[in-house]
Amino acid sequence: MRMAGIIMAVVGFIALVFSVISLFEESSLGRFPPMFGNSWIVIMALFWFFSGVALIIAFGKEESK
Repeated sequence: MRMAGIIMAVVGFIALVFSVISLFEESSLGRFPPMFGNSWIVIMALFWFFSGVALIIAFGKEESK
């Protein structure tokens, strides 16, 4: 589960980075960013990132036997 949390956090972080890049690019052109017009994309990116972080925190480091 910890590996799933890491993957979810990475996927969410990548989606957030693309969202911010889109925001900067579109605002520099004087247009409303389409990715933020459909705000569910940003909400899902935040969901994946914070869910992944929560899984990493909840499961922690595995004990070696």
